[in-house]
Amino acid sequence: MKRRIIALLTAAMLLMAICPAALADPATTTPPATTTPPTPVTEAKNVSVSVGSPIVGTGTVFIPVTITNGGGVDIKLDPTVTTKGTVLPKSIAADAVTIPAGASVDILLNPAFSANNSGTFADLLTFTFDGGKITKTANITITIDPAAPSPSPDPSKPAAAFRLSSYDPNGLVVTTASGKNGGKVLVRLPLMCVSGPVMNIKVAPKLSTSLDEFPFAIERVDYTVGYNGFINANQIIEFQFDMRFADKVTAGVKKVDFTVTYERGWGSAEGSSTESCDVSLYVNVTKGYEAAGETPGGETTQTLPKLVVDSYSFSEEKIYAGETFTLTFTVRNTSNEEDTKSILLTMTNNAETGKLTPAEGSNTLYIDKLAKGESKTLSMSLATAPDTEAKAYELKLDFDYEGTKTRPATLAKGASSASIPVTVLQKIRLKIDDPTVDGEAMEGESVPVYFSLYNMGRSPIYNCMVTVEGDGLSLEDSIFQGTVAAGNSMRADLSVITATPGQIDGEIVISYEDALEEKMEERLPLSIYVNEGFNPDANGGMDDPGYIDQPTIGGMDDPSSSGTPVWIWIALGAVVAAAIVVAIILLKKKRAKMLEDV
Repeated sequence: MKRRIIALLTAAMLLMAICPAALADPATTTPPATTTPPTPVTEAKNVSVSVGSPIVGTGTVFIPVTITNGGGVDIKLDPTVTTKGTVLPKSIAADAVTIPAGASVDILLNPAFSANNSGTFADLLTFTFDGGKITKTANITITIDPAAPSPSPDPSKPAAAFRLSSYDPNGLVVTTASGKNGGKVLVRLPLMCVSGPVMNIKVAPKLSTSLDEFPFAIERVDYTVGYNGFINANQIIEFQFDMRFADKVTAGVKKVDFTVTYERGWGSAEGSSTESCDVSLYVNVTKGYEAAGETPGGETTQTLPKLVVDSYSFSEEKIYAGETFTLTFTVRNTSNEEDTKSILLTMTNNAETGKLTPAEGSNTLYIDKLAKGESKTLSMSLATAPDTEAKAYELKLDFDYEGTKTRPATLAKGASSASIPVTVLQKIRLKIDDPTVDGEAMEGESVPVYFSLYNMGRSPIYNCMVTVEGDGLSLEDSIFQGTVAAGNSMRADLSVITATPGQIDGEIVISYEDALEEKMEERLPLSIYVNEGFNPDANGGMDDPGYIDQPTIGGMDDPSSSGTPVWIWIALGAVVAAAIVVAIILLKKKRAKMLEDV
């Protein structure tokens, strides 16, 4: 009986285990999910705005802007650009251009500004797109230079837009054109724009029948060369002329004048106007013409020998105002047939009286004799006045001498001259305040830093740039301050991004150029303590002692559970319940049998 009951219970349990599986719905295969490509978007992080060097005109300024859309959809610039109103109006009208996805668009802002201001000003331009959905900012620095070339007292002669540059557009030094009489020579004329923008530039040498004023053979009707594009302030452009020294030009350094014609005022209400200015350079005739002359009595004899300056040098690489220097030069007798004697040399600087003077009082030198073809090297100590303007000056050397051959009195004495250019600089004197960190710095965010620079010298500085150096430091936007005139100041407002927490020690680097375009720099120590940024994984996560993990029931639906499967516990419970039922039935039958026996 017991065996039957056990067998029945076993069968019942098997039936209970099999029926749910048999009655369950057949398994269905879930088709693989399809991947939907992401919808292209353009966000603020995909858009960049770059502001070029502003071009300052009379009561207006031209601001070139490049907008780059690195996103997936086109964006449209809102028609108003706002500023802080430092020197520009607080709102500037802009063309509502569309910037295609993956492309860049250039625009030109043309706001008015207060012409009564002077110095260097920083402002912040704010650009919005698609009705304000995207906002981008960019720093701008505008320099209003009162030391720029001022108008001539004659209103018909406006300020010159160009000056001679020592360097070509690639930053290489331009050497003086040199050659022999009758020889070909390439004359290079590098010009720096000091007052732009200008356009349609034309350059032509001033022709003359005097070989001292124009030492070249005139072989063409017109020597004009031109450039039809735009030139901005502080930009260098070079013009070249293929020339030939005249056959009868004498040896020595010659001054050549050029006229530069250009247009300015484009885009203004009055329209463009044509202006001009003069620039000069020097060429060196290393060997010149020696002619035969004729005496009043009809007897032909060789003219007096010619004295020239073969070469010259200065004791200092750079000559600064208020200092002394030594000029060393070599005088040569170009004649191959006759000696010279009683040579008196006089040095003058008539154009700028008092700016370049002999340091020892006398401006004359004496040479007893120079044999034919002989050279002699001489030196003279010169002083520059402290207020000497930074530019090129002309020293003139005049020679009075006699030949050794017998001549009539009218031909007994000779004279010649040479010119030596001297470039005088003013020393750069800058005072720079310590940088100020405005507020607390947070990791991964930008913090405002500002400082002021004062130009206490007598010469402007050009192409002033501000950057930062240091581990974990970078600028949100590059800072270009342009020209800081003598006696003026600038304020630089930086937005410094800090990448790592803790103490960061770096430097602010201020780079600039002097009048000869030599690059210089100043460094300011910058110390910033950066607070650690907010990290959501470090607050309220699994490692937080206050976090309570919700319990799970191990079983078939929880693959991560390592306990006994739930169906085993159910089967065991069923077995125990069945055993209890069987025991009760057996006890009842046994008791009934005992009562029957009684």
